[in-house]
Amino acid sequence: VLLVETALGARTGTGTGMVLSPDGLAVTNYHVVEDSSEVHVVVADTGARHTATVLGRDAEQDIAVLDVEGVSDLPVASVSLDPVRRGDQVAAVGNGGGQGYLTAVRGTVLGTDRSIMAAAEGTDQYARLSGLIQTDADVVPGYSGGPVVDDAGQVVGVTVAASDGTTADEVDGFAIPLEVAFDVVDQVLSGEETDTVSIGADGALGIMVGADPDVGVVVMQVDAGSAAEQIGLVEGDVILEIEGRTVGDDASRMSRLVNDHNVGDRITVQWRTADGEVREAEAVLQPALVN
Repeated sequence: VLLVETALGARTGTGTGMVLSPDGLAVTNYHVVEDSSEVHVVVADTGARHTATVLGRDAEQDIAVLDVEGVSDLPVASVSLDPVRRGDQVAAVGNGGGQGYLTAVRGTVLGTDRSIMAAAEGTDQYARLSGLIQTDADVVPGYSGGPVVDDAGQVVGVTVAASDGTTADEVDGFAIPLEVAFDVVDQVLSGEETDTVSIGADGALGIMVGADPDVGVVVMQVDAGSAAEQIGLVEGDVILEIEGRTVGDDASRMSRLVNDHNVGDRITVQWRTADGEVREAEAVLQPALVN
C-alpha cells in the first residue's frame, strides 16, 4: 500500500494507492492526483519515498494509473475478483487525514451497484459515480485510492468516497469494484485511448482558472507563450464554452472538456472579456503541465 502525496505550487494533497506489480505499476483515485504537477508515493511497509508519474486516467470511473519510478521489488497487493456480496465483512485501509501512516476501519457490505453524487473535499463540484460497493466502514478523507479488503485480506475494491456525517453511525464508505479499476489499468497499458480513458499528457490551454458562482469560470493566470495567450485570453476573462459545451461555474468541467483532447488538437473556446464582449477562437492545445 502507498501513501500518495501531491503538489501544485504551494497547494498539497494526500491520498492512498496500491501496488499492482513489483516494478511500480499502481492505482489510486484520479481525484487524488487531479490538477497536481508533482506526485510522490511513500511505501507504507518501508517508508521509502519515490516519484510517481500518472500514466493514464479515467475521470468518469475516478481511477488513475501510476508508474512508481526507480523500483523493482515493491510488495504487491493480494487481490480477489470474486463477487462482493451484501453482508460480507471488509476493511478499508488508508492514509486517513493525510496522517502519514496507515489505519484500517472495519465494516460490512451494505450493497453493491450503488450510485452517488460525489465532490472532492473542499469543493462543491459534484460528479456521478455508479456501480459502487457501499459499506458502513467509517472512511475519512485520505483513504481515497486505498484498498478495501475482504476477511481474507485480499483487495476487492478501491475506496472512492464517503457519505456526509459526523459520527461513525452516519458515515458510509463507497468503493470502486476491483474489476472496474483493472479494466482501466488494462486500457491504459494497451496504449489506446477511449471516450473516457486518457493516456499520457493531456492537451491544455496554459491557464489557471477558478470558479466563481456569481460569474463563472474565471481565468486567474495565462502562461506566457501559451495556447491561451495566442488566442487572446487574459486574466479576468470568463470561459463560457469549450467546443460548444457550456462550462457554467464548474472549473473541473472546463478542465476536463479541454483535457479530453490531445496535444496538437484544435478546439473552439468562447469567453467573455472584462468589458462584456463575447469572443470565440480556435486554440491549438499544448502539453498539460498538471495531471
